[in-house]
Amino acid sequence: MKIITWNVKGLGNLKKNIAIKDSFRKYTPDIILLQETKKASIDRKCLLSFWGRQSCNYLDIPASGTAGGILILWKNELYEVITVEFGIFSAMVKLKEKLSHNLWWITCVYGPSTNSDKSDFWTELNDIGNLIDEPWCIAGDFNEILYSAERRGSSTSIPEQKFHDWVSEFTLIDLPLPNLQFTWSNFRQNASCSKLDRCFVNQEWMTKLPNTNLILDCRDWYQIIALYSLTPPSPEEVPPHSDSKICGFITKNSNGIYHSGGPKKCHQGGPPTESTSNFARQRHS
Repeated sequence: MKIITWNVKGLGNLKKNIAIKDSFRKYTPDIILLQETKKASIDRKCLLSFWGRQSCNYLDIPASGTAGGILILWKNELYEVITVEFGIFSAMVKLKEKLSHNLWWITCVYGPSTNSDKSDFWTELNDIGNLIDEPWCIAGDFNEILYSAERRGSSTSIPEQKFHDWVSEFTLIDLPLPNLQFTWSNFRQNASCSKLDRCFVNQEWMTKLPNTNLILDCRDWYQIIALYSLTPPSPEEVPPHSDSKICGFITKNSNGIYHSGGPKKCHQGGPPTESTSNFARQRHS
């Protein structure tokens, strides 16, 4: 299994989509988690621009205006979808591997940047965790630090206690990303930097896949890929690290969430179709 998670900061630019497509060709991922698509919907034309004509299934949460947006995509020749769920800040799919029949929960997170939404965010993540009793990976942009040392150049460096409580409650393993201290920067002189993006797995995941690891491919300040694989990468697979000051990296996560009605969609190979369930919006309304 190989997963790419990437905060693409928009899928509307053709040049960027070509770069994304080139990366997918290089790493041949089985599952893709994208944050900040900034797209109101993912149509077949958009999908072709970065995925090509490979067969796939996918689900997406639309952006709010030009902010946010989540996309999870998987190869349908490898996985059968069992359940999909949408929250306000996350999307999740439960997949069954067609060859081994193993079950995997995969969750993609894009956390809120405003303090007023933080409480709902942690409630949603707790609700998701309570659904899971099988291998689970949850990753993405949490928009929050776990430790004080993960923020530099900001007047506020106090970690969110609810973040610690959530990690502890579900006994999650914070997978390390080698050679990267921060994952976000404002790119100003005397820049502020934070580690906002990470990947967690539960104990059940590590029991099934004990060699799970992350590797990094630095494209530029805004486009950084985290690769997730079952076995340690070969020397040929490990991309060269940039010599510049990198303050960005995106992870992937896997939780169980069921899809909401309305604009959120799960597409099974063919043209987009509306999905039918509601998770977090009902809980937080």
